[in-house]
Amino acid sequence: MRDEHISVAFACDDNFVPHLYSTINSIIVNKNVDDIIDFYILHDGLNKKNIKILNDINNENNCSVTLVKIDKNIFMDLPLTKECPHISIAMYYRYSLAELLPNLDKVIYLDSDLNVLTSLKALFNTDIADSYFGGVEDIFVQKNTERLGINKYCNSGVILINLKKWRDENIQEKLYKFTIENKDRLVYPDQDVLNTVLQEGIKYIDKKWNAQVGEYKVCYDTGFNELGKEAYIIHHIGQDKPWLLKSKSPFKGVYFKYLENTPFRNYKIKTYIIQFLEEILSIKKTSAHIILSVLGIKLSIRIGKK
Repeated sequence: MRDEHISVAFACDDNFVPHLYSTINSIIVNKNVDDIIDFYILHDGLNKKNIKILNDINNENNCSVTLVKIDKNIFMDLPLTKECPHISIAMYYRYSLAELLPNLDKVIYLDSDLNVLTSLKALFNTDIADSYFGGVEDIFVQKNTERLGINKYCNSGVILINLKKWRDENIQEKLYKFTIENKDRLVYPDQDVLNTVLQEGIKYIDKKWNAQVGEYKVCYDTGFNELGKEAYIIHHIGQDKPWLLKSKSPFKGVYFKYLENTPFRNYKIKTYIIQFLEEILSIKKTSAHIILSVLGIKLSIRIGKK
């Protein structure tokens, strides 16, 4: 693979494809003209429509998409936590990146609840030869380092992974084993594990690569919301997702901006109608879909919460 290729990986399920698309579109819109982006999307079985939508990105603007199907049963024994009800088992899929992408020496791993506002070239070219991964200090770094008894703690939503080092040192097995053996200690499951197991090989990078934003007081107190105004990547953290009707995030408009002129351009109004019906009528999401169908509004996407 030529040096100018930038490798970017995600993990996603059908419910999160619209949000993944917002992230990917932001990368494509803001990349350098000569950037060649190779997207790798880990999934456990997407529907045909979403597969087509993602595959259609191929060969546009020097971009390629590789869908990597994995067996989610491998991860079913790993814990979810009450502190992170919006996160699914897919968060653990990144453990297998070194094995799943054997021809790559490094990859940028991104969550699907963020937007990239610049070329990823500088991030990808960051020297991590002696590190397991590079990442931005987490918004709750003090609380989490004290809780886990470690010195560094990164947010795992944006990390540059040294895949070669992971393969050489069998990191995948170490991460899995630690997760199983420490279920009761984990609050932010995969993030806690990555930071604890790989503590001695973490490289802090500029906070602009992961401005952790939202309506939360801590986002203002730590300066991340202010940093978001000039950040390279804004990360919509926590349960305050910009696609939720009640979200007061100052950055929700950025998320929807990158859904314009895409297959999900009508996602906002459809999502808001569903959430409105759920709340006002106290009905389930499936019932809200039926009501919209009766009204003659055809939903072209499956709405879901993660």
